[in-house]
Amino acid sequence: MWKKIRRKKRVVQKRQKILWAGVSAAATGLAGAAGMKTAGTVWRHVRKAEPPKGPELETIGLRDAVLWTILTSILGGVAGVTLKRAAAAGWKHIQGTPPPR
Repeated sequence: MWKKIRRKKRVVQKRQKILWAGVSAAATGLAGAAGMKTAGTVWRHVRKAEPPKGPELETIGLRDAVLWTILTSILGGVAGVTLKRAAAAGWKHIQGTPPPR
């Protein structure tokens, strides 16, 4: 009987890990999109020009390529942390436990 209970608990834990991986991946995807959108808005406001379409292209100056990469990295990272924390708080609110590790 105890083996069945332990096995069931392991199955539930595995399912929760899989579900959390999906929630975390969705938050990461949203963060990337939000970071790019915000970076584009900041770029247009500050530089008064459209952001680079492909910073790796030779038609884009090195300075603009580096600035765009830094801007998108910072804003994407901030959005990622914010959305993952919100997802973890939502998980804890719904499940009653912190997200699985």
